[in-house]
Amino acid sequence: MKRIYVILSLYSIFILAFSNCKNSDADEVVEVKKPKSGSVAEIIKNPVSATVPMDTSKMAKIKFDNMSFDFGTAIEGSKVRHSYHFTNTGNVALVINDARSTCGCTIPTYPKNPIAPGLSDSIVVVFNTEDKMNGQRKPVTITANTFPAETKIYLTGIVKPKPKK
Repeated sequence: MKRIYVILSLYSIFILAFSNCKNSDADEVVEVKKPKSGSVAEIIKNPVSATVPMDTSKMAKIKFDNMSFDFGTAIEGSKVRHSYHFTNTGNVALVINDARSTCGCTIPTYPKNPIAPGLSDSIVVVFNTEDKMNGQRKPVTITANTFPAETKIYLTGIVKPKPKK
């Protein structure tokens, strides 16, 4: 909590220090002040509230056939490929903004066009097992116009060493 106050204090000092600067393109300078109630949550713009239920009826919803795929055992150096099939079960078009992994060995490819309600598509994930050994669990984070905004799918399995020649 102290860290937030320090950040807000530094931000306020920055605003005050440069509030005398003249910018012909700026119409108005707005000063950000710490709320009197002591809660910094009041200045955060977030459509989700713990006290008010969120209406998700006008949002896209991504439903995967399987959130995890176990590739079993692979030999080091091989590439494991899997398609994660999903359906937009929401009421508006699903737009996937990004799909990323925690390392460069796992590459997801996702549809760039909106997926209409009721339609299906897939995200293809390729895992390069080079220099990867033993048990593996690779997450892929999908960011879309859903609630919550991020969904994780997983690729798991065991990588065995290449046979010695």
